[in-house]
Formats: sequence, C-alpha cells, structure tokens
Amino acid sequence: MINRKKNGEFYPAILTVSPIKNKAGKTTHYIGIQQNLEKFEELEAQFHQSQKMEAVGTLVGGIAHDFNNTLAGITGNLYLAKKAAYGLPDVVKRLGVVEKLSFSAAATIQQLLAFSRKGIVEMHPLSIGSFLKETIKMQQVSVPENIHLELNITGSDMQVNGDLNQLQQVLMNLINNAFDAVQGVKNPSITIHLNRYLATAEFLAKHEDVDAVEYAVISVVDNGCGIKDKYMDHIFEPFFTTKEPGKGTGLGLAMGYGALRTHNGVIEAKSSGKGTTMKVYLPLIESDGEMNIAMNEDAVVNGKGETILLVDDNKTVLETGRDVLEGLGYRVLVAEDGLAAIEVYSEQQFDIDLLILDVVMPRLGGVEALQSIREINPDVKAMFATGYDKLSALGVRGENSKEKVISKPFAVSELSQVVREILDR
Repeated sequence: MINRKKNGEFYPAILTVSPIKNKAGKTTHYIGIQQNLEKFEELEAQFHQSQKMEAVGTLVGGIAHDFNNTLAGITGNLYLAKKAAYGLPDVVKRLGVVEKLSFSAAATIQQLLAFSRKGIVEMHPLSIGSFLKETIKMQQVSVPENIHLELNITGSDMQVNGDLNQLQQVLMNLINNAFDAVQGVKNPSITIHLNRYLATAEFLAKHEDVDAVEYAVISVVDNGCGIKDKYMDHIFEPFFTTKEPGKGTGLGLAMGYGALRTHNGVIEAKSSGKGTTMKVYLPLIESDGEMNIAMNEDAVVNGKGETILLVDDNKTVLETGRDVLEGLGYRVLVAEDGLAAIEVYSEQQFDIDLLILDVVMPRLGGVEALQSIREINPDVKAMFATGYDKLSALGVRGENSKEKVISKPFAVSELSQVVREILDR
C-alpha cells in the first residue's frame, strides 16, 4: 500500500493484519503491523539497474569483438595496400586517411569494451597525485581562458593499482563533460579534488561489488547547468547523451562506469541546478614501486626468416595476417582453430619458432590449444591476439599466463615489435 508521513510525503509500505480471537474462537480484535518498504524498493531498483547494465555490457562486448575482427582485416589490408602503392603518393595519402579513421573507430570500440569490462587492461601501481597533475597539465592546453580550472590535492602519496590509459580517459571525459556544462555560465569553474576516503557501512552497503576499506577519491566539481533528475538513472548507459547531435557519443560515462568496475572502484554522480559533482573511488594499495611509462615507437621491425604459426578462425584476418607477416620477412603457417593448430605443430614442431593464437575459436580456443602444444614442447614461444582483456579472454586457466596479449586491430608496427621481442628472448 502507499501511506503518507506526517510531513505529507508518500511512501510504500506492507501492512499485515491478523485477527485476535478469544477462547471461544471468536474474533474480537485485529492487530495491524506496518513496515516501511522505501529501503527495499531502493535495493530492488539498484538490482534491476545492475542487471540492465550487465546485459547491455554483454551485448556491446559481443558486438565489439566481432567488429574488432573486421577492423583487423581492414587495417592489415590497408598496410599492404600502402606498401603496394609506394610509388603513388596521392594514393598512399588517401589510404593513410582511411587507416587513421579505422583506428579512430577502433578507439570507439575500446570504449565499448571498457564499459563491458572486456577491454585490454594493464594494471600497474600508480601514484594518483602525480597522475592527476600530469593529466591536468595536458588538459589545461585546451581549456578556454575564461574557465577557472583548479586542482586541489590532499595526500599526494596515495597509490592505486590501475591502467594508466583507462584512468586517463575516464578523467578527461569527466573534465570534458564539465567543460560543456559550464558553457554560458557566469564565472565558470571546474575544481578537481583528491582526498583519502575511509569507507562507511552505508557506502559498502550501497556498493556491494567493492570491499576495500580505504579509497582515493577524485572529485570533478563544476558550477554548470547540472543534470536533470529524470536523466540520472541513464547517464552511464552507452550512447545516452543530452548533448546536441555531433557534440557527444554518449560513451564517456559508460566507459568510465565499466573502467571503474574493472578497477574494483566506483563512480558516483550528484547534481543540482547549480552544478554537478562526479566522484571516482579507487582502492588504495601499499606499493614501493611506480609504473614507468615507455612509449612504443612507430617503427616496423622486420623478421629474420623465422617460421610463425598463425591461428585464427576468421578467414580474412588469417589471410591478411599471413600476408603482413610474410611482408615482414617471416615464413608463415596457418590454422583455422586450436585443433588444427595442434595438428600442424605436431607435424612441423622443429620448424616453428612462434605461435600467434586467437583466444576465442570454435572447437578449441587458443588457451587450451597452447596448453596441449606445451605438452609436446614446454618451451614453445607464443602470444595471443584478441579483442578482450587478458583475464576475461584467457579465462580462469589463463590467469597466470605470461604470454603477451595484443588487441585487435593492432598497428603493424606494434605487432612487429612484440613478435621480435618474443623471438629475441
């Protein structure tokens, strides 16, 4: 039933009415016990929202995986076409534009995979204070002079275990949203706070997926237009945006939501007509080391005639990959799934120097195939190519895997460097 409080507010309740009988069995009174259901309904709403987000994540993860295979075939063929058209600079230039657009599409797919928690993730200890300073320094270049951007750090020695690229993307998306929100506001300002937070029982009850006690909290606060109440339940859904066409994809907050879950963290939003506060909670760790970031060059490293067994169930990716690797100076054998890979390796194991395996394949996946091949030769060199992150793609049995994992679509320079690195060990 719906009842009303003394202050006039309505609330849901359950009323249980029971008869009171005398010794003769006659009902003489009734007793009513009422229970407020507000908290139960809040929990139910959280449960349904979690189910919806999980279902959407599964959907976009599957779409992204298939699309990445297609992009891998496109980018590989573009590389080969550019080599073939070396003497035609105008053609090479146009192919370069198409290649750039293809990797731009791949970046969008990576945002979808981050939402669905299936993106490539590389976790390292990070000093969150230093990370914030560097990210804000990069962002200040694009900040209009009329917007006051301030960084307020408390406890700069805090460290978290995180993926630098994902966290940087999360923060930049939040700042960009704040930029859009303060457009047209008198004295626009954006403040980023970093604080230490000790989780309360209420916080842990609200976020059942996390269990850490201490968190680093990054708050992005703006004095902009705010978010309307009717939109609050939808802001983390992929492709949901209140911005004008052409000004937003609706993937920024969705990516942030998935990335923070991957980091065992939380993202919260509070808004009013006077601005919005976005809070990112990351579990603190104790660590003596920080991640040293080394940027890979775009140089393509050629092979020395070694033999590579390439395994993929996508015919286009298999054919293109073979042509690319042969163009790099390798001899290439191919197999369309894990069982075929085992058969080829059994016949030509002494000639094969490296395995490149897709993870998800019919009949037998890459992880299982490598385990079987390792029974033939425990020292075989191998790497994986996939659109999923290392843990979810390789599965429980692959959690301790030391093999390199690169995501599709990959630049030929990246592939050539990783292959050379493994072969030269």
